Parts: sequence; structure tokens; C-alpha cells
Amino acid sequence: MSIQAAESRREDVVAKKRYPDAAVRFVLDGLEFTVERSHGPVSPQWLQVARWLSRHNLEIGQLARLFDEGRLPRNIRRALIAVGGPGAFNRHVSGRDLCDGLRDLAIQRWGWMALHVLRHWGVESTADFGRIVFGLIESGRLARQPDDRIEDFDDVFDFREAFDRSFAIRLQPSVTDQAAEPRG
Repeated sequence: MSIQAAESRREDVVAKKRYPDAAVRFVLDGLEFTVERSHGPVSPQWLQVARWLSRHNLEIGQLARLFDEGRLPRNIRRALIAVGGPGAFNRHVSGRDLCDGLRDLAIQRWGWMALHVLRHWGVESTADFGRIVFGLIESGRLARQPDDRIEDFDDVFDFREAFDRSFAIRLQPSVTDQAAEPRG
């Protein structure tokens, strides 16, 4: 498939799902946020292995086999050992974890307006996050694990409750109120 065909296919998937580019970018940012929160920051060795995989058009799933067969260049093998081996290279997060991360990132970015921003983009439930993620998988921008299912994103939490309960107005007594209180 040509680059133009792949790009066109990606656009078709995103357009078919009715989500604007800003929503897609937010989900990608949220994935990065969640992965880092779950697995820690990316090390230089991890980046070295990732770039090598990309240059050689290889999947993460092929890494363990190449490692076991001794078919990795010495520098890549050392980098992989430094990150903890082929198993540690996988920085996968579950649909539930991603939804929680997206909620937290939305609240961090937009505070009490988070629900309104997401709704403006047509994102009204955690299932919408799943549709965006699987659209990105279909377009080749994200990879999935064999046990990943779009249903993993269904009803992870209620949007209104998740965003509204995060914001409670807590009134602090003012200096004037405190001075007026009787002292015992």
C-alpha cells in the first residue's frame, strides 16, 4: 500500500468515526500520559530500540524472537537488556487504564470545562475513546495486543459523574470571617 493510500485510509477511518483531529491528538497525548504514568519515562535505550525497530520495519512482537535467536545487533541487544529485556520493552496499557488516564489528563488540561471540551468533539463516553483508539489501530498509527478489544472501553465510567464529581466548591473562611468568630 502506498503512503498516500495509507494516509487516505487513516483520514477515512477518523472521518467515518466523526471525531475531529483535536480529539485524535488528545487521545494520542493521553496515551503518552498514561503510558508514562504506568511505566515511567522512556529511557534513551528504549528510544534506541524503538528507532531500530522502526528503521527495519519490525513489530515489537518480533523483538523477543530476534533476541532469543541472537539476531539483534550488539548495541540493540545491550540496549534491550538495559531496559529489562524484550518483555519490559512493551509499554502497553489496558483500555480501562487509558480511559482513566484520559479523564485525568482532561481534568488537568481543562479543569471544570473538560466535559464540555470532550462533548464539543463528539466524545460523550468511554466507548468514544475506544472508537478513536481502534480507528488509530485500523489506520496503522497504533498497535494492539491480541487480547485488546474495543469492548474494553465500554462503560469504564460515567462521563458526567467522572468529571462533575471532580469539582467541588470548598469555601474557606475568609480572614474577616475568622476574625469575627468568637474565641473561647
